[in-house]
Amino acid sequence: MVGKMDEKRFNILTSKLSEFVQETGTHHVIIDTTGIIWEVNFLYEKLVVIQDVLRLMGSKLYITGINSKTAVQIASERSADQTLLTFSTIQQVIRQLNDSVGIPLQTRLMPFR
Repeated sequence: MVGKMDEKRFNILTSKLSEFVQETGTHHVIIDTTGIIWEVNFLYEKLVVIQDVLRLMGSKLYITGINSKTAVQIASERSADQTLLTFSTIQQVIRQLNDSVGIPLQTRLMPFR
């Protein structure tokens, strides 16, 4: 994803993502935040919402592209029962998933504008 993430765009993302997961039976979702400009105090709260929606649908969320400023924000805002799985790169997530499953995973991209 690229560009500014505001409430309207977030709602579209959540809706499209949940439809995609339901239609495809996807078990692992990676959101790369490298190219996203987040509104102040928006990031952590919204990522937890997406994670909760996906968890209810039987999927797991992985966040990549977290910069150091965002990492500090996430660490200061999270509660004990709300943790996000974060990685520096998409490749790290895929490598970990391949190692844990033991077979190469299929990847599908969900277009989002």
